[in-house]
Amino acid sequence: MKNSASSLNTYGRCPKLWEYTYVDKLEPLDSSSFEANYGRSYHGLQEGADDWQGDFGAKWGTIIKTHYTSHQKFWEARPEWEGMRVLATELKFSFEILPGKVVHGIVDGVVEWGGKNYLIEYKTTGQELDKWFEYKEHAVQPGLYILAGKHAPELQQYNIQGIILDVTRRCTLRQTKKETNSEYIGRCSDWWFKNRHAVFQRRTFDRDSAYLSELEYDILSMFEAQERKHFPRHRESCFAFRRKCGWYGVCFDSEKKTNTNLFQVRKRR
Repeated sequence: MKNSASSLNTYGRCPKLWEYTYVDKLEPLDSSSFEANYGRSYHGLQEGADDWQGDFGAKWGTIIKTHYTSHQKFWEARPEWEGMRVLATELKFSFEILPGKVVHGIVDGVVEWGGKNYLIEYKTTGQELDKWFEYKEHAVQPGLYILAGKHAPELQQYNIQGIILDVTRRCTLRQTKKETNSEYIGRCSDWWFKNRHAVFQRRTFDRDSAYLSELEYDILSMFEAQERKHFPRHRESCFAFRRKCGWYGVCFDSEKKTNTNLFQVRKRR
């Protein structure tokens, strides 16, 4: 049995959501959200992908480029991060928690900073960053990646000491009816500059052996619960991330699960 870092995050958030996503392999038709597309395009630009812009037009393509440039300029001017050196990018990993129970994923990169090697993950969000980091303190992913650094053959050579989360906030200003696209892009650029210390942040995470042992136990518990087909709803997650879960109607009206107007088979990527 296999789980990725994202699937374990999903199960931890809501087992019923995990069932819909990874067992039924269905998704709401509107699941390709602006937030997800923005993150993919930003990440693609960061990697130098030719098709990074995706379905975005000229306006949003320019905004994403402006966002990325603002992010780069900010960190280039921070002396405490001077000398951070990229050792590897887009590394796939896989390791067994127990025989037959495999965790896999992809890390954005490995960097050397301050004489130590770290995994690094780049994220975009619309949330205030303090709230985002508070959520990540209790999420599976940072600790799981540190476990991967210790146990995955693809990462062991780097002697990983922790993970750096490099997070940037999207511009949350709305374009007014009277504003041209150029004026709006300029206003977003000013917003990133004026709020640069709040919207561009890096934080390091490391975990002691006791925490990692507890996390391993939690991950094994998730594997076992999935094998038992234990998929309860977590009601506290129904309105996570400041919006209603895309599956909300399904959870409280099981007949909708057969309505093809609501669902589509997940495309293999």
